[in-house]
Amino acid sequence: MTRDGGFRRFVRASAHLPVTVWGGLLLVAALSAGVAAGELAPGMSAGVESELAVGEQIDTGPYRVTIDRARVLDELPGISEGDESTRVIAVVAVVSGNGSTTLGGAMLADTAHLRGVPGVGDGPGDGLDHGGDLGVAAQGVFVIADGSRLDALQPGIEYEVAMAWEQSAEAAPPTELEVALVGRTLRESSIDRSKAWLDRSTMAVGRIPVTPPDGNADGASG
Repeated sequence: MTRDGGFRRFVRASAHLPVTVWGGLLLVAALSAGVAAGELAPGMSAGVESELAVGEQIDTGPYRVTIDRARVLDELPGISEGDESTRVIAVVAVVSGNGSTTLGGAMLADTAHLRGVPGVGDGPGDGLDHGGDLGVAAQGVFVIADGSRLDALQPGIEYEVAMAWEQSAEAAPPTELEVALVGRTLRESSIDRSKAWLDRSTMAVGRIPVTPPDGNADGASG
């Protein structure tokens, strides 16, 4: 039985039902079709937290994220650049997008949050939520290979990136970070009825050790 044929039979069999029941059945059918078509991320369960550990892949819905290490750096392009009053905290990870469409780098930055790090928390004014229960979102995501800012993730490609935060130099460099990965659910927007990654919730939380600033001179790649 084809999916289209099955759906037509579903419509004919349900035509006599009340509007409220009919609407609920349509929603279930639409979500089922989305999963079958690969439109919804497998295993994405909003609101269920798991333990975050180095080397463990976490499916956040739009992205798959595997954290590798954390570093403290003097600067990155556009963050703490030439500013002796601040430094950069970088969480290095391998990331890729789910699905078959291009995903934005800004949403990836809002996937990684730090919690309880002194000197971190003044957002860059980019429209993201840099505080609250989720933590402080990364200020940018940079490609390790060439140092460029990652603005878009193409489907089917893995990227090694540094997710970066600015920290006041008046605070001590951290030796460990509490990192939270935030997920989203793909659903229909109530505004324009288009599908979008919405409803942020914490997917995984864990503590990641930080390489000291003088541990290696070659930056985030070390």
